[in-house]
Amino acid sequence: MAAKYMDWARVNKRSWDRDELSLKHLAKEFGGKRLDQVSAFHVERYKSRRRAEVAPATVNRELACLRHVFSKAIAWGLAGDNPVRKVRLFREDNQRLRFLTVEEFKNLVACCPEHLRPLVIAAFHTGMRRGELLRLQWVDV
Repeated sequence: MAAKYMDWARVNKRSWDRDELSLKHLAKEFGGKRLDQVSAFHVERYKSRRRAEVAPATVNRELACLRHVFSKAIAWGLAGDNPVRKVRLFREDNQRLRFLTVEEFKNLVACCPEHLRPLVIAAFHTGMRRGELLRLQWVDV
């Protein structure tokens, strides 16, 4: 099924290379099994083992890929159930808050084309997003 899924993904998905990487890891656990031999228990076991090696977000991406493989198999009439739907994903805490240093900001402004400098400076000082900056009118300033 992984090969059929990858044939489909290469044509239909921009992130097919991520799926290919996920399926390589998943194949170590599920490679010799038929779809009907994979249970939620097996998926939970994979989740636990894999979590010891990588971050929760990585495990979640791999499980999302496996879930999609099963969804496609069901849609194509090759499977009857999706055991991954019964497995909860890990909670992710990937937030990172970082600000430019004064030196980094000076370098950024120096590297910008002249026409972008006012936008970069306004974004830095206000925290506005690109769309907010581009929609600014003089009455808003």
